[in-house]
Amino acid sequence: MPHMICPACGGTEFGPYNKHPQRVCVKCRSLERGRFQVLILKHLGLPRPGSRILHVAPEPHLFRIFSDASGEAYHPCDYEVGHQNYRRLNAKLYEIDLCRDIFRFPSNCFDLIVHNHVLEHVPCSVSDVLEEHKRILAPEGYLVFSVPFRGTHTDEDLSNQLTDEDRVRRFGQADHVRIFGTQDFPSLLVSIFGKDLLFDASHWSDEFLESGGVPAKLAKGVSGVSNFVWQKPAARPSQVK
Repeated sequence: MPHMICPACGGTEFGPYNKHPQRVCVKCRSLERGRFQVLILKHLGLPRPGSRILHVAPEPHLFRIFSDASGEAYHPCDYEVGHQNYRRLNAKLYEIDLCRDIFRFPSNCFDLIVHNHVLEHVPCSVSDVLEEHKRILAPEGYLVFSVPFRGTHTDEDLSNQLTDEDRVRRFGQADHVRIFGTQDFPSLLVSIFGKDLLFDASHWSDEFLESGGVPAKLAKGVSGVSNFVWQKPAARPSQVK
């Protein structure tokens, strides 16, 4: 195994997470999917200085990167802004309900939208929420995100009939309303965005990924480590009459 250096903070010590060894960076607390995302953002030259960023459920390692790049144009947000996970950020978070508030944003208002393992929590239509992502993203802006997977087809239940135990069994966590399928979720993205959004990591060697604390097998397939990336097309120039 190559020597690992966290691409988010430069940390070299990794500890266990959910009974799996060497998953979390001890210094910045990033997980594999977050470190993979940092590699992707660097590859794309993001974030650009002054970018208008919508970051849902902000992780500390990305909070620092985005805040330094964008200042007041950075909008970290969550449904539950008082959650204990955010206490050490010592910063203002914007309260947002993706089922309601995202429809209130003006079109083309963000240059970068980022979230990790958020859509499994959203108790409304994922398709509708992603359509709104398209609308509020500015031309040439980027959407970068990840979701958890189990099996080939998405399992979802938006009712309030399930117990916490039911949701843990079906979706992996008590506050999840779905778990995504490796076949039908990518197909859903194609129907919305018109193309496959799975980031192609095949141009990166296994050694490069592993040295950044990213399991190459998971990064190069469809998994909870995978990231989906979409750039909104440039605006068409107005026709001259």
